[in-house]
Amino acid sequence: MTDFTNEQLIAYLQDELKLLREVSAKLPRTTALKMDIVIHEAALAALTSAPVVPEECPAAIRDLMASHSDDLFDDADAQQIWDACRAAMITAVPGKES
Repeated sequence: MTDFTNEQLIAYLQDELKLLREVSAKLPRTTALKMDIVIHEAALAALTSAPVVPEECPAAIRDLMASHSDDLFDDADAQQIWDACRAAMITAVPGKES
C-alpha cells in the first residue's frame, strides 16, 4: 500500500475539485458529477478540520481517573489532569493552537 501525507492528499483533492467545478460550469450537472463534487468536498473537509477536544473533563473520564486514585482525588484534580491531556492533544493537531 502506498502512503501519502495529509498535505499530498489535500493538494490532490483541491486540484480534483477545481477540475470538477470547471467541468461542472461547462457541462450539464449530472447526478454523478454532483456526487463526485460532494464526495471530494467531504474528503477535503475531513482532512482539514481539527478534532474537537472539550475544555472540561468529560464525566466518564473523571470517573475513570477517580476509580484509579485515592480518596483525596476530586474534580479539580481531574480537571488538572484533563488540561494537561487536552494541551497534548491540541499540540498534536497541526495548525491548531491551545
